[in-house]
Amino acid sequence: MGSVYSTLRQVGFFSLACIHLYCVAKLAQPGTNLFSWHPFLTSAAFGLIMPEAFTQISRLSALGRSITYKNRVRIHAVLQTVSVILAGVGMACIYINKNMNNRPHLKTFHSWFGLGTFVYALFQSLGGFMIMYPDLRPKLAPGSYQMKVYHAVNAASLMLCASVAMFFSNYSIWFAKHKMNESLYATGMWIYPTVLAVRACWTVYESGAFYKLLGKGPLPTPDPRDSSTL
Repeated sequence: MGSVYSTLRQVGFFSLACIHLYCVAKLAQPGTNLFSWHPFLTSAAFGLIMPEAFTQISRLSALGRSITYKNRVRIHAVLQTVSVILAGVGMACIYINKNMNNRPHLKTFHSWFGLGTFVYALFQSLGGFMIMYPDLRPKLAPGSYQMKVYHAVNAASLMLCASVAMFFSNYSIWFAKHKMNESLYATGMWIYPTVLAVRACWTVYESGAFYKLLGKGPLPTPDPRDSSTL
């Protein structure tokens, strides 16, 4: 019963992510101009692919109960790499578009949170790379155990930043000019970012990463069916 509930929960979240991306695609119509690729690619990166990368390495993954932890790490790394590349292309599109139209950069909360989230994702990916290849880790860097704990907690922070950037996008001039079905818009652009933020924090809390980071308090009882460890 527990595995069925976990699968339904994962399918439900993925469906919300798809609704979010559909809303953005419907509004942006990617391909109509250079700017249109910015909301679509960044939403695909931070709203769909990166959360899935987060899911595959966590206990939320229904698939993770049937494959080895090592393979889950590989899936996580591939998805994370793809998400960062898409986000980078999306950021390049908005940068070039503003330069072409002689518009100033970083004038809204959305732009600042968006840039900060992208830079955060780069550092988070670098941390994951050093966890996968410890021989390349600098001597002054924390040990593998500490790195895994920091990486897990920062993953939740990264998802929070992405959620805030999504929220602020609703107040941008571009979004204000584009309208669609209110119920669909509310689900994709308001409810989904909220669920994304809560889900990320709860997953890291449930894994015990916060306890381990603080070095106190009882650790959650590990799930015997899950081979993932921090």
